[in-house]
Amino acid sequence: MSAMRRILIGAGAILALAPAAGHGATARFTATFAATSTVAWDQPYGVGLTDCKGGHYEEQSGEQTWEAKSRTSFKVVVRKLPGVTFWEFPRTIEAAGMHSRSWTYHAGTTGGWCGAAAVDPPPDRDCGTRLPTYQVAFTGLATGVSWSASYADWVGKEKLYFSNCTLIVPPGMDVDSPPRLAAKAPAKALFNRRRKTIVVRADKDYGPESTPISSLGVDLTASGHMTWTLTLHRR
Repeated sequence: MSAMRRILIGAGAILALAPAAGHGATARFTATFAATSTVAWDQPYGVGLTDCKGGHYEEQSGEQTWEAKSRTSFKVVVRKLPGVTFWEFPRTIEAAGMHSRSWTYHAGTTGGWCGAAAVDPPPDRDCGTRLPTYQVAFTGLATGVSWSASYADWVGKEKLYFSNCTLIVPPGMDVDSPPRLAAKAPAKALFNRRRKTIVVRADKDYGPESTPISSLGVDLTASGHMTWTLTLHRR
């Protein structure tokens, strides 16, 4: 539980920076950051055991949306010296978050000679929407720029996680945090003063991945998507 509250969300962007030549250069930007991750999964209606109460059926599905967006713009400086390029970011950037999860579950019996059709009581759930505040930290090197986000210290007493809201994710994604995803940006554009706006973007689909549920004779399918952007406006 404590690990979920100290969630560390990371993503990487590989920037193929060309070796510097001649004198050094400095590029100054005002930046904004946004990230979105979505997941959807579905286990269709299936019947397992059949007895005097009829067929015992089950079906369930769910969705999740995770978002983070910088509350204000922030300054970024990229410096290129002979043989080295490095980035300067603020120590942390505050980001507004939104984390929404849903889970629908139905189970019961179809009815038979020893009992009428019946619906099982719904399971306890704590699904819904959380509105956390994140502290996002960036790191930039010659070979890349990365970010990580953790819950802001002042929201530590709020319930920001889900303990009873089932989520099934496809390979490459994680239940508790968005996947790590690399992005590329044109290296020359960083120091090309005619390029007033540069967008570093990562965008990837995951799945759909199907998993057989042999006891019910159906396939559970999960899919997801991740995208994030660092938008740089030249100063």
